[in-house]
Amino acid sequence: MNKQLAIMTTITLPVSFLRPALFTLLTACAPFPLTGSAATAPDSRATAPAATISASAIPESVFNYRAGKDPFFPTRVVTPVLAPEPTKKEIIVLKGVTGSSDRRVALINDRTFTKGEAGEINVGTNTLRIRVVEIKERSATIEREGQTNELSVLENLLPLDGRK
Repeated sequence: MNKQLAIMTTITLPVSFLRPALFTLLTACAPFPLTGSAATAPDSRATAPAATISASAIPESVFNYRAGKDPFFPTRVVTPVLAPEPTKKEIIVLKGVTGSSDRRVALINDRTFTKGEAGEINVGTNTLRIRVVEIKERSATIEREGQTNELSVLENLLPLDGRK
């Protein structure tokens, strides 16, 4: 004899509490017309032309991050934006000065020059035409495209990792 005790609780709400909820429910249902689909048989509903729904095909999401595919828009062609190449600086280096004070020779980018000599030097893939105006004990003045620059001798030309 299993005796169970049933406890019932009654909650009484005032009508003023239910009015806003009822109003919201009626306003939400107002735009939907009554179609009477509950009164029709399931067989007649399947053949009715208004009941057929043509759903557009949902494209399958394909994601390939290397090919630049977008998983949300797989048919969109993504063109990668290329970063502009950094501008390469033309580096002209005075590697050393030798000779007497009467006849000095300057080593600029692996090519020797004397005072007043003009010639071409290679800077990366470019060839530059320079003219040596003056050579001092620790510097050389060069002219390139009408501009005059003074180059100082670099002190340490050896690589820091010990390579030759």
